[in-house]
Parts: sequence; C-alpha cells; structure tokens
Amino acid sequence: MTNLKSATILFFAGTYETKWDRNFPTTSQGDYIWATSAPNYLDTVGKYYTNAIKNELTDLNQHVIVEYEDYTSPREYNFSTDRIFIKIDVSTISKLVEFAMENKENFKAYLAVKYTSCWGFHSYYSNDLDDWEDLKIDDMDHNHVGSFLEFYLRNEIQTYDNDIDWYFYETIVTDVSEQTIVEYDYPHVYQFADNLFNDCDFLSITIDGNKMERCDIDHTEDLYHVLSERDSDTVLIEIDAPKFT
Repeated sequence: MTNLKSATILFFAGTYETKWDRNFPTTSQGDYIWATSAPNYLDTVGKYYTNAIKNELTDLNQHVIVEYEDYTSPREYNFSTDRIFIKIDVSTISKLVEFAMENKENFKAYLAVKYTSCWGFHSYYSNDLDDWEDLKIDDMDHNHVGSFLEFYLRNEIQTYDNDIDWYFYETIVTDVSEQTIVEYDYPHVYQFADNLFNDCDFLSITIDGNKMERCDIDHTEDLYHVLSERDSDTVLIEIDAPKFT
C-alpha cells in the first residue's frame, strides 16, 4: 500500500470575494462560467484542483499519486478562508524536498516571505532553512508538505504576477468546460439567475444546449423559469459575450 501524506493547497485563495466566489458568476470574451451555490461546491473544486496539481507533478514523478482528501470552511471569514487538502505519495514528496534543497537560496527566500512573523501575523512555522533541511518526511504535517509543493509549483509554473491560483483556475475551468460547469440548489436559483443576467455581459446564453438570445430575454424571471424547471442540480451554461479588442 502506497504511503500518502496530507498537504494543504496553500495558494488556494478561497471563495470569499475571489474568482472562486460561488455567488457571482463572471465571464469575459465569450467563455464558460463556473459558479454555484450548491453545498458541495468546494468538494467539486477540490477534486478538480487535485487532478490539475497531479498533472503538474508528472514531470517530477511520472508515477505520482495525488488524491483529494477534504476541505474546510471557516464560520466567518475575518481571519481565515476556505482550505483544500490533498494527499501526495511519499516518493513525490521526497522529490519536492530534493528540488527545494537543490534551490536553497530561493527556498530560503520563500520561507522568509512565508513564515516570518510580523505585525498582525504570528508564524507557527520556522523561517530558518536549517530547520526545514533537517525535517524528516515522517515528521511533516500538511503545511510542511504544502510548502514544498507550493515552492515547486511557483518555480515551475510561469504566470503573471506569480499567481498560480489564477493559473489553476483557468486550467480547471478550461478542463471542465465541456462537463459540469454550474451547480446550484433550488433555494438559490433566483439569486443565481439574477446575478447571471445582471453581472454577465452576453449576447446569448446556452443552457444545456438550449440557446436564448439576450434581446429575447426580458428579465431575470425568464432565466429563472428555465433553470427552475430542470430536474437536475447541475447545468451547463455557455456564454456568448461581445469580443473586445
């Protein structure tokens, strides 16, 4: 049986007023949207995120094993946000550690930024490279493993402003654009329809293959009527938005 250890996806921004926000669908340049108010939303995000991370680790270890574990959400978002946990095989973790030790100066700088206490932030983890260099895999917790994972991905993935969460967001939305895009539960259907109509600039909208021109949609109730008559909790929505140059 393969030995797996938990890891936190430390760079996941959470859903509170971020691109992952389930209540405010957005689109740009005619693309798919992914928004939801369904209770299993973060579970869905976590599973797609797990698969996307696994794909990024195959160059490091072609036999990599990454499994979705769980997610947590705070009661209030004052001091924390949603977190996603995955499991990674020990062999791959060993390679992540090896990569960090081969890039000690960069890893030292990463630790200084990530774990140096300052006003308003008290770090529970050392920012000393020596402490991390001496750390045994068996003694690592989910944030230790998550740190080695984050350091590797930030060095291997080239993104604007080093925002790898945005990179994974775009990767995931692209990957699932032909699958389930939007999930909702019925008490929130009207709110979702209202947000969709008012917050999205679109020429037409296709709901599970049924195309509706915006000029033929009078108001939110038209979208609500289409959504609420469906039997499923999931719906595929494709937006045809104006192209801007």
